Amino acid sequence: MKCLYHPTVLRTPLPASDKRRCDSAIRQFQDNPLHPGLNYERLGKNWKQNHCSIRASRELRLILAVEPDFQAPEVVVFVNMGHHDQMYQWAERQGFFTDPGEGLDMGGRALAQGSDEEHPAVLESFEDWQVFLHPDQEPLVKRQYADAARIRGAAGTGKTIVALHRAKELGHRFSGEKVLFTTFSRSLTEHLKRLYGRIPDAAVNVEFINIDRVAFSLVKPTIDRRKATEAFEQAYRAVIHGSRLEKCSADYLKDEIDKVIKGRAATREEYLDTDRFERLGRRRKFNRSDRELCWRLREAWDESMRAAAITDFTDAMIVARDLARQQTAPEYRAVIVDEAQDMTLVGMQLVRALVAGHPRNPVPPDGLLMLDDAAQRIYSGGFRLAWAGIQVSGRAEILQTNYRNTRQIVEAAKTVRGDVLPVREDNDDGAALHVQFEHEDGIRPQFIQVAKQGEISAIAEKVRELVNDCDYRPETIGVLTRSNDDCKQIRKFLERQLGIPCVLLKDMRGNDPLGKGVRVGTFDRSKGLEFRAVLIPRLGASVFPKAEDEQHHQLAFSGVADAPRELTEEEREARQLDLDRLYVGMTRAKERLYLIADESTCPEIDRARKLMD
Repeated sequence: MKCLYHPTVLRTPLPASDKRRCDSAIRQFQDNPLHPGLNYERLGKNWKQNHCSIRASRELRLILAVEPDFQAPEVVVFVNMGHHDQMYQWAERQGFFTDPGEGLDMGGRALAQGSDEEHPAVLESFEDWQVFLHPDQEPLVKRQYADAARIRGAAGTGKTIVALHRAKELGHRFSGEKVLFTTFSRSLTEHLKRLYGRIPDAAVNVEFINIDRVAFSLVKPTIDRRKATEAFEQAYRAVIHGSRLEKCSADYLKDEIDKVIKGRAATREEYLDTDRFERLGRRRKFNRSDRELCWRLREAWDESMRAAAITDFTDAMIVARDLARQQTAPEYRAVIVDEAQDMTLVGMQLVRALVAGHPRNPVPPDGLLMLDDAAQRIYSGGFRLAWAGIQVSGRAEILQTNYRNTRQIVEAAKTVRGDVLPVREDNDDGAALHVQFEHEDGIRPQFIQVAKQGEISAIAEKVRELVNDCDYRPETIGVLTRSNDDCKQIRKFLERQLGIPCVLLKDMRGNDPLGKGVRVGTFDRSKGLEFRAVLIPRLGASVFPKAEDEQHHQLAFSGVADAPRELTEEEREARQLDLDRLYVGMTRAKERLYLIADESTCPEIDRARKLMD
């Protein structure tokens, strides 16, 4: 009797103790399917229906797909497991049938996740499960595209898994050439490289390089973040102080240059044309005189950097794009771009040039695949694909099944984020994409209100509960927040004062695993990751969303609270990006989600409290 596992059962969010009971039932079934304690019974009456059930405990049931028949099973696929009423209802919704070809061979690996001493390979198996490709998505991996293609999908729909398996497919399809897998983040790229290495028979000609490093390999610029910041501050004092744009924050104007002007390689004439040049993603309107001032700031900044003999990332990206366009032969046969919504226009133009060269050259078949979700955008600005010379008409797909999260987690995250989108582009519908759920039922997110300065203690208490009472390994728990400073403080307190091992997501390097400990990182660095449980502190209204810039912080009079006022368009834009980042953090949770605050929360979190315990 050959026993296989369906992806659904591998991703079922059950406590480890329940999984161990199911493991025991599976082993008992393999020894003797007719053992009376299993209560092995057929579901459905049609001869084409192949579902059966066995009992793992008084409350737990396993759903099996059995071939060729109930009495003489030759192939058994363990399909799902959970509370008996939910399992019978689920099997009925499936028509009491599962294709046995969807089963996966686990090589005798157990479902339960015990301690490292009990299961030495448990971390490997947890990461292995993260790269399982659902059979429904295999056609996307194998598909042949005549030109560039795009796959959209909400958080948890498996975009990255599709991308990794697509990389393997293209690596074998173009075995004599190079395939590039890229995204905006170094740490995310290195994490995905490690996951790719866990896919059986992964092609070796696939390179994982974040887009900045790709540019630097062509340009080799002199980058100094500190000096570049000092140069900008010098330019800001010279151009903006005393002007009408002084009411804009320095960060906002820096983003205007980085993401809008240089991010789109705009000329002065293009940028000053208020009728034709769209500032996508920017809420605050700039008239021509505003744009004139911002352009002067850009020129002054460039002059300060030249004097310091340095350049910045965006200038290097423009030079790299131009060099790639001039090469006689493309650098890569195919490129896959994950989290494409956070690329700049110039970044996407560079990607296109890496496979097609000059802008007039067509993208080769299967040459470019983008995966994105505009609801998870974490940077300002934006662009339209057509501006990058990329057309995906007839080659765009939308993933509609969430394999990671429970419905309860996603509904809370969407309610906090709101039904808005900072950038509307092409066929985006203005809201987080609608999905169906593989895991309909789960644990409601929990909001934890604590006394002032009590957030880290609450984290420690919850981590201990998860590890000691729920059999969670520390490596499957994520503590996420907005700033790196918060991450350092949380790690320091948990490790030094409470003895809870932690590692920072920002320390991911190359192929080296992070090691044991609770994962602590920013929302930005959590992109592409998932955890069984996620804890998010620092959500009091005074710190989240981002506090208003000090120059906007006006008191009605001394000793009285801030006078209420309407937010500026700049502040609305920054606020929405912070909510988008929180949405990313919340949707990293597979099973359990905890929001923590030591004071009252903002209205966006308040409106989701009805969905939390």
